[in-house]
Amino acid sequence: MKPMSAFPEQLSSSTIFGAICSAVAELLGQDEVKTLLPGETLPLLISSAFPFVREDGKKIRFFPFPILPSRQSRQGPKKEINFVQEDIFREMISSGLSKDAIFAAAEDGIVQGGLLCSRRLDFGIFLDEAPHNLLNRLTCRSEEIFYRRVAYFKNSGLFFLLKCDASTKSKVECALRYLEDSGIGGDISGGFGHFRFELEEFPDFGERKDAERFLTLSLYLPARDELDIIKKGSPMYRLVRRGGRCRDGVMKKSVIMFDHGSTFPLIRKEYIGRVETVRKNPPVVEWGIAYPVRFREVQT
Repeated sequence: MKPMSAFPEQLSSSTIFGAICSAVAELLGQDEVKTLLPGETLPLLISSAFPFVREDGKKIRFFPFPILPSRQSRQGPKKEINFVQEDIFREMISSGLSKDAIFAAAEDGIVQGGLLCSRRLDFGIFLDEAPHNLLNRLTCRSEEIFYRRVAYFKNSGLFFLLKCDASTKSKVECALRYLEDSGIGGDISGGFGHFRFELEEFPDFGERKDAERFLTLSLYLPARDELDIIKKGSPMYRLVRRGGRCRDGVMKKSVIMFDHGSTFPLIRKEYIGRVETVRKNPPVVEWGIAYPVRFREVQT
C-alpha cells in the first residue's frame, strides 16, 4: 500500500477486514460478505499492516518485534524497537527465538524510528496531529475541535499479508480497488486514507517442524477452548482495546484483544481465534483470527 494522502498511523487486521467487508457489501451485496466469515473452514487469513521501505526499486519489509520474556529484562535493548527487518525476523523464526538471539539482533542492527534495520535506510514516517470538527447530528452545529494522529510516508508505505483461495482473492482485490479512492481508516470523510496498492507473492517463513509456540501477525481474540491452553503456556502479550463509533455515530461494543507480536503456546486447530459481533443491526464484527507464525523458543 502506497499512501497518497495523510494516512492512519496503524492499520490493524480488524480495521482492514472491516474495510474490505464494507467495500464488498457496497459492490457485491451483503450476502457476499458472509462468504468472508469463518465457519468450519477459514476463507482467508489477514495480518495487520506493517511498514516497508523502498530502496533501489525493492521493498524492505518489517515485521513485529516479538514479545518475549527477554523484552522485560533490564539487559534488553536500550532503544524502543517495534518492528524488525524481514531478514532478521526470518532468521529469528528459523533458528529459534531466544533471549540471546534477540539481544544480538538489537545490538548489531540500527534502530530508526522504532524499526530495527540491518543497515541505515533512507526513509521517513512522519507523524502529525490532524484537526477534526465534531458536528452535532441533530443541530448540524460544530461542538468542538479534536485531533487525531496521522502519518505521512517518505520512501515507505504499509503492507499486509493475505492467504485465501482464488475466489476470495478476486473479491478482496475488487474491494481494495474501491478502497483506493474511497479511503481506509477512520478519517476518510476528511480526505484521508487514500492509497495505491499492488499484489505480490510472498514466500513462506520456513517455520520449524518442531515449533511449540506461535507469534501472531494480527489482532487475536481467543476462542473459549483456547484460553486454557494459553493460560498454561506462559503467554507473552500486549493488550489493545477495540471500540468506538460506527460511521453513523452508533457506539460499538468494546473488545479487548491481543496485539500483533504477542507469543503463545502452539494451538493445533483449523484456525485460531474468533470473530466477535460488536453490533447487531447492521451487523458489525471485530476480526480476531490469529495469523500465526510458528517457532521454537530456545532457552539460553
